[in-house]
Amino acid sequence: MKHTPAPWSFYCEEDSHDSWIVQNDGTQDSDRVICRMERNKRVKHEDKRKSDDYRIAAEEVANARLMSCAPELLDMLQRLRQVIAEQPYQSENEALHVTLSQCDALIDKAIA
Repeated sequence: MKHTPAPWSFYCEEDSHDSWIVQNDGTQDSDRVICRMERNKRVKHEDKRKSDDYRIAAEEVANARLMSCAPELLDMLQRLRQVIAEQPYQSENEALHVTLSQCDALIDKAIA
């Protein structure tokens, strides 16, 4: 099966600000949600008492950013793999050979 085509984007849900949305077309009007990350981290105060307030952690924003560029990253990896494979004496160059194998493994993992 093929993944949802690029471009993907991410944004904070406007109505409730309860989650980050990753979707496929770069606008908030799309009905094609790829991923929704709900707020799930408890805020901890410096004195270690728990709060009932929730927040979206910086890590979750970073994850949304990374996921939103996944199709472009895969496309670039496939192009780079092709460039490496076309290098003269590629099979005799250990670094290129290892890099090519790693590219293949990542591409297989992404499209399996």
